[in-house]
Amino acid sequence: NLINKTMEKVTRKIPEPIKRMVRQKCYFGCIICGCPVFTYDHFEDFALVYEHTIENINLLCPNHHTAKTTGKLSKDRILEASQIPFNKLREKSSSFNIEKSRTVEVLVGGTKIHKDFTGGVDDFAVLMVRCFCFLGLESDENWISIYLNLTDENGNILLTCDNGELQVNTGVYDFIYEGTTLIIRRKKGVILCEISLSNYKIHIKKGYFLNENKVGFIVENGTTKFMYNGIAKNTFTDGEMSFPKGFYGQAAFRIGKCV
Repeated sequence: NLINKTMEKVTRKIPEPIKRMVRQKCYFGCIICGCPVFTYDHFEDFALVYEHTIENINLLCPNHHTAKTTGKLSKDRILEASQIPFNKLREKSSSFNIEKSRTVEVLVGGTKIHKDFTGGVDDFAVLMVRCFCFLGLESDENWISIYLNLTDENGNILLTCDNGELQVNTGVYDFIYEGTTLIIRRKKGVILCEISLSNYKIHIKKGYFLNENKVGFIVENGTTKFMYNGIAKNTFTDGEMSFPKGFYGQAAFRIGKCV
């Protein structure tokens, strides 16, 4: 009867504050390999303890979670990894590979951007400050991969995606990448970045793309702001932009010349 009463009070759904503290404890990645795409795993099965505690929950990537649940990964290995998670001594998490695609839909704020990649090798910058690309697409024989550098409001890089290899700075306050939704928070209730990200679509709903001089772009509320020394100079709202094939080094939004 006591077990039944406990089960009635505690569901399998982990409370959000507990999940956030587990993410922070595990440095936003699988405790064994550091992958920033993860599941929440009870060290002692929930069916036995009927509780959600920070100490009993770890982050495991889909591969290591499957290995555990199918008996291929020992509890001793998980326990050891939980003491020193893979990402703890690293500035960045290990990488998660976002596969290449034949087409990628790009939406920055309220602006749809189309680029024709037919014809072979080509690179295309969506957001660029001088020679530095914050958001772009790289094509090799018509296979397209995503390039991304996301910052905070002071120009510190929080997340990168180089040739589809996504990594997050382990010093952020909070990070999730669930389904296609990627969110970074500066503190509780304050979102720095919100992106819908897959191999075939990237939608920047909110994000900072600034250099150390606070020159770059801020995307929020359906607009793209052009920033100079932290001051908004121009704002681009809803629209569509199309770019033909070829013309290596094209950019949809650019500040300054590449010298």
